Amino acid sequence: MNQKISKIKGDICVLFFSSLTMTASAATATQVLVEQEGSIESFIIYDGGKMYFSDNQLILDTLGNGSFMAKPLSAVNKLQFATVEISSMGTMEVLNSSFSVTIHPNPVVDYMIVRMNQEGSFPYQIYNMNGQVVLQGNVVSGEAIDLSSLAMGVYFIKIEDTYFKFSKL
Repeated sequence: MNQKISKIKGDICVLFFSSLTMTASAATATQVLVEQEGSIESFIIYDGGKMYFSDNQLILDTLGNGSFMAKPLSAVNKLQFATVEISSMGTMEVLNSSFSVTIHPNPVVDYMIVRMNQEGSFPYQIYNMNGQVVLQGNVVSGEAIDLSSLAMGVYFIKIEDTYFKFSKL
C-alpha cells in the first residue's frame, strides 16, 4: 500500500492513496476503518483518493474527485488501514489485517502503554492536529511510551497501519 502524506497550507495534512493495481479480475485499494463512539464505518479509498484533517474534521475523498465525506474528529477514536482486493464481481478480500494494537490509558498524563498481538519492535509516529510528527521511536508490546514532553492537546499515534486518537492532559 503506497501512501504519501503531504502538508498543504500549514494546517492541513493529506494522505494520498496510490495502491490501485488492476488485474484481469481484481483491483487493489485501501480500506479505511473509522471507529467512532461504538460503531465502525468502512470506506474504500481508490487510486487518487485521499484522506485529510481540516477544521477538526476527518475528510475522506474516496475517489479523488472532490466528492467527500466529513467526520468530526471529536467522534473519531481509531483509524485502521488495510489493503483489499476487489473482484470484478464486487467481492472484497482483505489482504493484510492480522496486526492488532491497543493503547491505554486515554487520556494520557505522562505514559501510554501499547499492546500488540505480534512480537517484535515496531516503529511509531505521533502526530499533532496539524499533521506534524512530534515524537517517534520504536515500541515493543507492553512497553510504555513517555509522552511527558508533549503539551496538552489531541494527538494521533500511528503503529503499522493503525492510527489512534488520544488526549494528553
